[in-house]
Amino acid sequence: MTVSYLTTRPLPGPSYTTSMDATPRRSRASLAAALVTLVGVASAGVFVPATQAQAEAAGSTSRPLNVLLLGDSYSAGNGSRDSGDNRTYFGAEGCYRSYTNWSSQYVNRLNAAGTPATLLNRACSGGVTRQFFDDRRMEGTGYSVDVSGSYSSKDDPGVAAAVNAKTGCSERRTLSDDEFWRVRVDSIGVGSSPGTTSASGECARYVARQVNSVTPQTDLVLFTFGGNDIGFSDIVMKCFTVALRSVSGCREKIDFARNNLDTAMASVDRVLTTMTTNSDPAHRLRADAKIAYVSYPLLELNDNFELSKIFGSDKIDVGHQVRELGLLARDRQKAVVDAVNAKLGRNAITMVSGTPELFSGHEPDGRFNDTNPNRWIFETPRGDYLRIKDEFYHMNPAGHAALAAHLATYGTFGAGAPTGLRNDIDLVFVIDTTGSMSSTINSVKAYASQIANQLATRSNSYRFALVDYRDQPAYTGSSGDYPSRLVVPFTSDLAQLQTGLNTLYASGGGDWPESALSGLEEGLKLPWRTNVQKVAILMTDAPAHDPEPVSGLTSADVINHALAIDPVQIYSVDVSGYNAAANLAPLSAGTGGAQYRTADGISVPDAISSVLSTALTRPTAVLEHQVVGKIGQSLSLSAQGSYATDGSALSYAWDFDGDGTYDATTTTPQTTHTYSAAVEGLVTLKVTDGAGHSSLATTKLYITRDGDTIADGNDNCPDVFNPDQGDQDGDGTGDACDTTSGYEVPGDPETVDNSQLTQDEDGNSTPAAVKEFADLNFHNRDTLHSAADVDYFGIKVTKTGAVQTVLGGLSADYDLAITDTSGDILGSSEEIGLRSEKIRVTLKPGNYLLKVSAKQGQRSGPYVLTSVRLG
Repeated sequence: MTVSYLTTRPLPGPSYTTSMDATPRRSRASLAAALVTLVGVASAGVFVPATQAQAEAAGSTSRPLNVLLLGDSYSAGNGSRDSGDNRTYFGAEGCYRSYTNWSSQYVNRLNAAGTPATLLNRACSGGVTRQFFDDRRMEGTGYSVDVSGSYSSKDDPGVAAAVNAKTGCSERRTLSDDEFWRVRVDSIGVGSSPGTTSASGECARYVARQVNSVTPQTDLVLFTFGGNDIGFSDIVMKCFTVALRSVSGCREKIDFARNNLDTAMASVDRVLTTMTTNSDPAHRLRADAKIAYVSYPLLELNDNFELSKIFGSDKIDVGHQVRELGLLARDRQKAVVDAVNAKLGRNAITMVSGTPELFSGHEPDGRFNDTNPNRWIFETPRGDYLRIKDEFYHMNPAGHAALAAHLATYGTFGAGAPTGLRNDIDLVFVIDTTGSMSSTINSVKAYASQIANQLATRSNSYRFALVDYRDQPAYTGSSGDYPSRLVVPFTSDLAQLQTGLNTLYASGGGDWPESALSGLEEGLKLPWRTNVQKVAILMTDAPAHDPEPVSGLTSADVINHALAIDPVQIYSVDVSGYNAAANLAPLSAGTGGAQYRTADGISVPDAISSVLSTALTRPTAVLEHQVVGKIGQSLSLSAQGSYATDGSALSYAWDFDGDGTYDATTTTPQTTHTYSAAVEGLVTLKVTDGAGHSSLATTKLYITRDGDTIADGNDNCPDVFNPDQGDQDGDGTGDACDTTSGYEVPGDPETVDNSQLTQDEDGNSTPAAVKEFADLNFHNRDTLHSAADVDYFGIKVTKTGAVQTVLGGLSADYDLAITDTSGDILGSSEEIGLRSEKIRVTLKPGNYLLKVSAKQGQRSGPYVLTSVRLG
């Protein structure tokens, strides 16, 4: 029984010894001896690198702490920014995950303090506790199509499969590996032509249920959850958002929150209980893992803030009620944590209950003519002229930084990574089961237990899956053929793998080439884990159709798919004895794998053992997040979760645009890059350990004009970041670039607040009186003391661009102008009545004046003046 292997150099990929000739044939014993000499020592038939064995024996090394972030918008990152005041959102659209949020800053603090750690962000803005258990629908489009075949039930899976094939639903773009598109069939009928069925329904984008990311490899979970279960966003809109709030609406939403608090906390209890005691061990934390449940800050600064009807006596003490509700919710959260810890008999969960006290004095001010200059939470457009409604009443950068510092005082919450540096691995066997493959199938069946033993001994955790393939029946004409078939989904249960292998038998195949590409695609579609070694081992004695009949798949398609999964290393094993599967070698090399050749199917176990030894010796490469931003923005990339199995220092090679050329090499796991043009593709990282072993990691790359990932032709503000595509007034122009968006602060139509306004003293009635020029973004509240009064304010523009200025909160008819420092008007707005005045003008760097004046005959009164950069 002999085995040899062939590799070609991947581009980009790990370093290999390039050889276009098969190595000399050797016996199994001599191959094993050679592998022992090459990679380490053998123990009970399992290859263990000597350096890893020594490091683990010393007990001096461990992999980075795996931190998982779950929950809602207060976890995901809404409101966070980088040091240049740029938004830093990435991943699934609408989730607002950020790499500068409080959890990222907390993990950075751990690393700086000498505790290696990496973060996986699976939180999603707007999330409710139900979405811990259920996939979350984010958006969808309807369809109505005819598909081939006759179906009697809309629930027949063949209908959805046919619709998907026709519409390409599942192939639509996603930005995160927990995001997918799925067909829903609502109704079927007789098609427009014989032998067809009409189907209608929806193609929808989903974010996978959050429990999927909870695994035994998770060391620490951080999360906020429950706020949206009791209507957080509705309270913000109905109690604090000027022009949308009302006494009755506010009261209704607060009452709803109180009435649903018990239900929300019961759901939080279920979340915590599932994380710690899930009947599915694949999604259950280890007993020594820890959870930190973070409380919310309070939503109002002033306990005495009241809303009342302009006409009538109805009012609500909104400040007191909202603050009281927040403290009540915090106390109930703590009670849930105590109860779950008691059920577990251990302190697995820490309640971070001090957030309200931490944010005391830094809450938003909901009063109409007031704003809290020390706020750590964004106010509504009155206080912070935001372009995204999903940032209203969420932590601003100061809030994220403060919470990160607070969490750092807890250290790791008692969490620690398991000792040792073994890799985690997901492995898919892809087996050709056409007529000549009997000996290979039988060899794998006989060797399965040894495979499991090798994985159990060499890896930190493992899963395997089984796929087989033959050929396209429409091409071969054989009813016994099929392009591919999932036999066993991912499992750690050897019995399941053995049962699946026992169902395989060799038959069919037609012509010589087979549908190997379909077999690989079947495996690539499986739910692979994040940040683990990913390996597909394909066994065949025939070449692949390339391109493939019927499916049209090419090896380039498979390579691109494998790379996009972080990547999946494809190892092909040619058992023909005469290089029959030579056309699979470039596919293997292009994914960081290699091709092995054996004299026959009986020798396959040697090749499998060699593949596993290679994969489990390599370092683990981790890219923490997708790279999303705008042209000209300095973007951060992090590989903090990478580690070498021998404990050696890593070098990091970065291919920033996926063109196959590494653009920079660093000795530290973090770097930055600025993109000068729009690009969509992959960022590739290659990490190399001290012994020269390399591994790849990839992540999605999306750089656009405004950084929000919405295609320019579909973007309602193509030059302004607005992934939510919010359009409050429904005019087709997004709120982010609409001068009459519906959020323009015209004054409360129904309510007033019962707080005492503090009026500024006059003294800025001429251009010469202005001595200070404020940086944008600028916000100020003032009062015109008479119809003859004029107020000037100075602003400073540091780079050429559009500036939008809004004068709102009017009780009298005032006008707005932008002038140069001598008073010459550059732009003006003179609306009739109490409508807000708005000016949008492009300004060069320099100092400018904002002028507020009253129309003739108008009375004195307050106003709110805001001036912001656009884009």
